[in-house]
Formats: sequence, C-alpha cells, structure tokens
Amino acid sequence: MPQGSTDVSWKLPGGGYVSTIADLAGWCRGLAGEQVLSSDAKQLAWSAQKTKAGKSTGYGLGFFRGSSGGKLVVGHSGSQQKVRSNLRLFPDEKLCVVLATNSSWASVSKLHSRLLGLVRTSLEAAAQP
Repeated sequence: MPQGSTDVSWKLPGGGYVSTIADLAGWCRGLAGEQVLSSDAKQLAWSAQKTKAGKSTGYGLGFFRGSSGGKLVVGHSGSQQKVRSNLRLFPDEKLCVVLATNSSWASVSKLHSRLLGLVRTSLEAAAQP
C-alpha cells in the first residue's frame, strides 16, 4: 500500500525523527550503559507507573517494563506513516535488539520475537567451549 511522502518532522517530540537502525542501536547501547541515563534516572524511567487505584500500568516514563524468560526487559516501540520501530533492552545482560521497518503494516512484534530467539541461540552457541 503506498504510504505517500508526508513530512512528519512537524511532530518531532512525538516521533517525527528520521533515523537509521544504526542510530537506534546506538541509542539502545547508550541506554545499556550510563551514557544516556544515570542509574537513578533509569530506575525512575523504567519503574512502572500506577493508576490512582494503585494498579501497575506496565509503563514507566517513556519505556514499557516487563519480563522475558524471567529477565527484565524495557523498551519502546512506535509507528507512524511509513515506519514502525521496536527497541528491547535486557539491562542485566546488556543485550539490545532493535528493529525498524519502512512499512506501517508489518508485525514488528512478531519479527522481534523471532529475532530475539535467533540472537539468544547464537549467544548460547558462542558461549559453548
């Protein structure tokens, strides 16, 4: 389906940036260390907020928080005309997996799950003597 050539730069705070997968991976690498956020700032940003009733939202300050295979995962995803992106950071492992696609219909979550499985399998194989 044609996506047109709408200029999305008018909404920079809400996702109007045009970037590359290498930039997204660099951002994730920065989040894994302390180049982007201090430990205290990460604790704050990655803590799930609560509703007035005290129920967890599963979402911090710009990051969702969850678990995968018993390990903490934080991330962010987004979509707009012509693009979808997905960033998953496993802070305890300093493992980042990022995806971006030039379509607004692709199932990035499904792709992400498959890619993460392949990355984990490769890391486990490389760790074998």
